[in-house]
Amino acid sequence: MLPKKAMFDTLWQNEPAFKVFVCVEAPGVVLPKDLEGVIFLHIGRKLVLPIPDLAVDDAGFTGTLSFNRSPFRCTVPWSAVIAMSTFSLHADTPIDTSVVTWPSIVARESGGPLTIRGVNEKLEEVVEQQAQTRRAGFKVLDGGKKDE
Repeated sequence: MLPKKAMFDTLWQNEPAFKVFVCVEAPGVVLPKDLEGVIFLHIGRKLVLPIPDLAVDDAGFTGTLSFNRSPFRCTVPWSAVIAMSTFSLHADTPIDTSVVTWPSIVARESGGPLTIRGVNEKLEEVVEQQAQTRRAGFKVLDGGKKDE
């Protein structure tokens, strides 16, 4: 399996857009405070809202991403990345085409590591939530906003 940075670089060079699944609570993650759980970020060269300041290094990646059309400067260390997936931008509805996971870094709330099956189940939940919200005409990230 490719290391995360190598996979990110490969996807950046070869795909117009891709998803990076991130554990929001992992140390070093800087994302909007109202997000929780596992979310996915759209990354790519052909997004409607580009990421002009994207920087990738051995520690992770940073850049200004859009959340509900509001810019937010994000930091994502590689240790917080649990999966990356490609998806088709050519269909009416983007379709996930392949997923690479790194389950050893993911921990369940109980503290034990997730198995590959557990990570895949979590990713299936996130993708299904995405499909349901797309059908409803809007987009919600897994976990959504924290209860106040």
